[in-house]
Amino acid sequence: MNDFEVYKDTISREHAQEVINVTDYNDRDNFFLDFEFLSGVNQDIWQKYNICERYKTRNRRDAENNPYPHNYDAFDVLAEKLTPVWETVMADRNIDLKVEKCWGIDLVFYSPGTILTPHVDGFDTVLITCLESRNILPEEGNLLLWQQDESSLDKIITEFPDNKDFKETVHLEQGDTLWMDDKDFYHALTPITQGVRVTAISRWGNQTPDRGFDY
Repeated sequence: MNDFEVYKDTISREHAQEVINVTDYNDRDNFFLDFEFLSGVNQDIWQKYNICERYKTRNRRDAENNPYPHNYDAFDVLAEKLTPVWETVMADRNIDLKVEKCWGIDLVFYSPGTILTPHVDGFDTVLITCLESRNILPEEGNLLLWQQDESSLDKIITEFPDNKDFKETVHLEQGDTLWMDDKDFYHALTPITQGVRVTAISRWGNQTPDRGFDY
């Protein structure tokens, strides 16, 4: 089977809006700018683009071991609402994506002028569910996937967003969910100059338990 796949129509627009509405924009303790993606990239990029904003929630199952607890109650609500999406992928791939083993769920907000630089999450499995995609140009906001190879990572990062060595490019529409084996790819998002996008990122199988920041 492929090491990534896009599942269409996994969540309705109405249901997706319910997921987005779980966030409280005034809850600044759980909204973060993705500064972890700044290291290594050509710093000139930040004269033109901004960083996406992330609403973090974590599974209370890891409360004793996670030094960066976030928003346990919101995680429970999001997990309940996203379980039908997870079940669609589980049924097709025969993998365990149950809530008990989910590390956490982030909602990522992209506005005009934002970008997501190349990185790896450090998990076995990542699901990226597109909750909203409105007025995005067809050639923008594409998810780029590079085969993981440490010898090429510096080149990918320093040349982004102009690097063309990616293996695949994926354009997610509202309702789409990307399943990805996170051990196989670096990924990034091409610049968005207009429109808005919101994605839900769900992760299983943390491979970096002593990570230096809470991903």
